[in-house]
Amino acid sequence: MTSPFDYVKSVTKTKEQLYTEPELFNKEYVPFIVNRALSNSPNFLPFAEVIDKYSGTLDKKLQYDFYFHGIPKSSRYEQLWTKKESHSLSEEHLSIIQTEMNVSTKRAMQIYKLIGEKQMDDFIKTRGGKLNATRTKPT
Repeated sequence: MTSPFDYVKSVTKTKEQLYTEPELFNKEYVPFIVNRALSNSPNFLPFAEVIDKYSGTLDKKLQYDFYFHGIPKSSRYEQLWTKKESHSLSEEHLSIIQTEMNVSTKRAMQIYKLIGEKQMDDFIKTRGGKLNATRTKPT
């Protein structure tokens, strides 16, 4: 069984034609995942944008052929999947930002990056909250 990641590798690195049986291909090939993987690389983004524009009208075989014949063989490493970024934001700070500003977790992390740790600690002090003993710093 071929995974969508094998199709990405096929169109970018190996140039090995994976289209053998139409029924099996239509079952295994997931255009969304292939397009998403290729859109994470600046070298493949123009191809992904074209396919995204016409994804509703093109069948899977045409999309695969467009990538297979359009993208030149590449031997360099491409970061095709982005990883979720880690944050040093404590759960306490996250919940405070979320409740006080009525925002989502993602937006709370963005706000925390903007205001920084010192301003967050000052905000907690003005609210009457207590800081973790491990996070307090001598001034």
